[in-house]
Amino acid sequence: FDIILDDAIHNVLESPATYPVLMRKPWNWKMTGLLSVNNMTEFVSMVKQIIRSSQSRTVKITNASVLALVGPSGGGKTEIARRLCEDARFDSPKTYCTKPGEKHHYLSEEEFDRQDFFEKTRYAGYQYGTKKEEIQAVLDRGHYAVMPLDMCGAIAMKRHFPTVILFIDKDKEVLIRGIVEDSIDSEEKTLRILSIDAEKRNREICDAVIDNRMDDGAAQIRRLL
Repeated sequence: FDIILDDAIHNVLESPATYPVLMRKPWNWKMTGLLSVNNMTEFVSMVKQIIRSSQSRTVKITNASVLALVGPSGGGKTEIARRLCEDARFDSPKTYCTKPGEKHHYLSEEEFDRQDFFEKTRYAGYQYGTKKEEIQAVLDRGHYAVMPLDMCGAIAMKRHFPTVILFIDKDKEVLIRGIVEDSIDSEEKTLRILSIDAEKRNREICDAVIDNRMDDGAAQIRRLL
């Protein structure tokens, strides 16, 4: 099959489907990296994105667009976003998270759940969210809104803003080495490594692929402007 939807992690990881999608439930929140949705509305939007990407690819980036950076953990999304934002044409919308000490605006779990977030996700046990007005403020200034996201968040952006989904690619061996050396617990390392192959398949449903193995990923994105 092309697409399946399941809430069991092992079924998604072992599926022969081209695009296995995880339905988020309390028992699978720790799984990161896989195509995932929170409800059927998001699943329908993801199916539409898969259909569109199979028919055509967008490589031209126009002004006042969201640049959604997706790809496996350790691929360099955060570093590319930082380097792009050194240029006045780019900006990162304010984001919120439940992880203390993060560079994002910290909120407790209770405070986070009370917020009206346009897009939110859970990664490595912590919640991350953005607000529609924060994104719109960047676009209203005529800047590119640079946002490292998961695929679910990137597709949510595409429903509401002019958005280009950019897959940040890197060698699997480098990704694994980075995960192993990271200061996270063993369970989180295992989950990230298990999801790499599934995440790499997601490049086929993105608008463009940025090769972050040899060339500078930020420079490649600038060349698309």
